[in-house]
Amino acid sequence: PWTRQDVADAIAQLPSRKTPGIDHIRAEMLKPLCPLLARVLDNLFRLCWLASWTPSFWRAAQVVPIHKAGSRSDPANFRPISLTSVFRKVFE
Repeated sequence: PWTRQDVADAIAQLPSRKTPGIDHIRAEMLKPLCPLLARVLDNLFRLCWLASWTPSFWRAAQVVPIHKAGSRSDPANFRPISLTSVFRKVFE
């Protein structure tokens, strides 16, 4: 379904300077380790794929309200965003 190079490309294309997920790991932490990490993650992702399983923390998200406009006292003026694991983003 994918190659090790696909995993390396996904790591390289992660946006920098974004808020990390619940694991507190930022894309900037993975990018310097890309050659080694791509091999490890490729193997892990294949095991997950074959077992039809993903670690529970990859499925978890921290939902944070982001203010859109208007009064901050009105909940309708906020939208939710979900902060997910950077590993989940690479896996997807």
